[in-house]
Amino acid sequence: MKTASFKISILFFTIACSYQFGFSQTARVSGTLNNAPNGKLYLIRPSFPFYRNNVYQGFKTIALNEKGSFDMAVELHGPEIIKAVFNDSADKPLAYYNFYLTTGDNLEMRSAGEKQPGKFTVTGNGANNNQQLAIYDNDSIGNFNGDTLPGRAIAYLKEQNIMHQKTLQDYIKKYRPSQAFINAWKLNLQYEVLDGYFTFSTNNAYQIRDAYKRNYATWDNITQMLYKDAPLKNEAAMVAVNYRNFIKWYLIRTKERLWNSYYTDRAGFLATWYGKDTAAGAALFDADKSNDLQQRIIERTFTGRSKEYLYAVLINAALAESEIENLIPIYQNFKRDFPANNYLPLFEQGMKDVAAKKERKLTAGIKFIDGSAMFKNWEDILAYYKGQTVLLDMWGTWCGPCRRDMDLHSAFIKAHFKGRPLTYVYIANNDSGKEKIWKELIAYFNLEGYHFIATKELTKDIMSKVKGQGFPTYVIIHKDGTFELYERGYGIDREVLTAQLENALKL
Repeated sequence: MKTASFKISILFFTIACSYQFGFSQTARVSGTLNNAPNGKLYLIRPSFPFYRNNVYQGFKTIALNEKGSFDMAVELHGPEIIKAVFNDSADKPLAYYNFYLTTGDNLEMRSAGEKQPGKFTVTGNGANNNQQLAIYDNDSIGNFNGDTLPGRAIAYLKEQNIMHQKTLQDYIKKYRPSQAFINAWKLNLQYEVLDGYFTFSTNNAYQIRDAYKRNYATWDNITQMLYKDAPLKNEAAMVAVNYRNFIKWYLIRTKERLWNSYYTDRAGFLATWYGKDTAAGAALFDADKSNDLQQRIIERTFTGRSKEYLYAVLINAALAESEIENLIPIYQNFKRDFPANNYLPLFEQGMKDVAAKKERKLTAGIKFIDGSAMFKNWEDILAYYKGQTVLLDMWGTWCGPCRRDMDLHSAFIKAHFKGRPLTYVYIANNDSGKEKIWKELIAYFNLEGYHFIATKELTKDIMSKVKGQGFPTYVIIHKDGTFELYERGYGIDREVLTAQLENALKL
């Protein structure tokens, strides 16, 4: 029988700035999986859902060589539950694993080989915390998407939780793990149902819209009942993956719920969140419906480590989607309130870039036209630009994916086609009355080309005729007045878009 062995050496060092829940550490992970030559190891860190230089830190892919060997280092910021998936060369899962890594662990894993590739035993220091714990995500919750009432979903989650509680108790009796491990996993399971239900129900709301509104009390009552056993505020639960995931989604969904409150109960919303129902309060909300509002939710609801974590969530998302309104003062407040935390290195360069881009001014290459007067429909645009090759960007200042594409790809495309006869046209949609932030973003991204804000009627006409599915939508207009959509639809692939544009310039 073939066997596989892994040696995981956790090497630790202390840096000058300690993190709120421990010191910085490095986990060195090496090993060989004999029945998975050229396979892959996926390392999933739900506690660390952040980007650095547009690289997601919470998910790593480690390639196994032709012998099934790998060698990697994992930086930790304290004890952490980390999930692993071992895949074969065809990228099919062989095994799922839960690690609980902490100071001083020096582990060696062995699999049962080809007959039982998903079974492992572990020896070494910390082995009692890192035997196989068969508690995995409730992926089958997706089977209930579209349900207009929560009965089946909550029943399933509670059933799974009972099974997982028993699995944990059996593990504790058999392996006698550390008290820290027991506390972390008990808290994780304490928040399992709330996290699963809240995430599912608020996502499902977008599928069943009207039915969700009709049955909102039923859906929300379950959330309120779950809070009794899994309270919203619980600093001790920060070690639990499910609690972190829950409060992250709580922040996002509360922001979205408050957007609706502004339109259904403006006076109450402004009085609660902006002091009173005033034009100044409404202007603050209209100017920044994301960053500033999320900061207000965090400050009102959370303290300590959970507050620190959610500020990092806010800043991370804002950087990822170039949501720049109030971002610099929010970051400055974060540094002031939490000066010694290990999130800061993730954001430092990104925030420097934001500050530099905010200093940009409108240039001569940025041209504003009176599109509302010039164009009544899509045919008017085609006629006006006939004889030119055009890259048309249908975007909006409110559109995160639009801003992200501009930040990541606009400069590259402009440099690639520098000196070539390619015209850039940017049509902002659903942005009437937002001229200030519109022009700020155009300068911020240095979007040289032609700009105007479309009327609702023109937006509807363009999107229906080009068959755009959402924003951003990219359209390539040929010299003869014909056009084509960017092939990938959503999210720019540089190679695909540049190839399409190269072909268009040849026509």
